[in-house]
Amino acid sequence: MFHPHNFRSLFEEFVGNRFFTVSFVKSNGLERVMTCRLNVKKHCNGGPQSASFDKYLVGWEPAKKEYRNINMDTLKWVRCRGVEVDLAA
Repeated sequence: MFHPHNFRSLFEEFVGNRFFTVSFVKSNGLERVMTCRLNVKKHCNGGPQSASFDKYLVGWEPAKKEYRNINMDTLKWVRCRGVEVDLAA
């Protein structure tokens, strides 16, 4: 059976410390495409992640200068290192 921690590890290994573009469906049903990075701590207020660790990745979106939750369950694709991976299949 698929385990979210395995996916998270694979995803984090794939993007590393690079910017990536991702597409996912937000809770309101709209698709969101954004470019972001994981593991950015510079703008963090020091509090713990409030979103479920098993369900969300937290990306820093420099265009908005905000952290964004990325729903791992609704990911459509990720583009990084010149490669696009289709995750909707």
